[in-house]
Amino acid sequence: MGFCVIKPRKVVFMQEIQRNIARNLRSAMEGRSAEEFAEELGISKTAMLQYLRGAANPTVDTLAVLAAGLGITPVELISNLPPGWEQAETILMASKETAALPLA
Repeated sequence: MGFCVIKPRKVVFMQEIQRNIARNLRSAMEGRSAEEFAEELGISKTAMLQYLRGAANPTVDTLAVLAAGLGITPVELISNLPPGWEQAETILMASKETAALPLA
């Protein structure tokens, strides 16, 4: 009979963030090697490889550097946002603004 190991939610949440960072980095690097991208951003190659494997958590400052280097926000870097979410967010904001306008 085996034991069931239940991970605390914080651990599961951090692992999900690591996976999201790794996936988003890989998809947004646009053919650049990890070494090229790390050098471009002033991050060590070892750290970049760990982020790409989902094996390390970047600091908040490093998240900002990575996101800026990819031309995305830190929220996009750590999230599992579907493609096109920006348009959906814009449409939602516009509908809220429109709803607040007085009727003629």
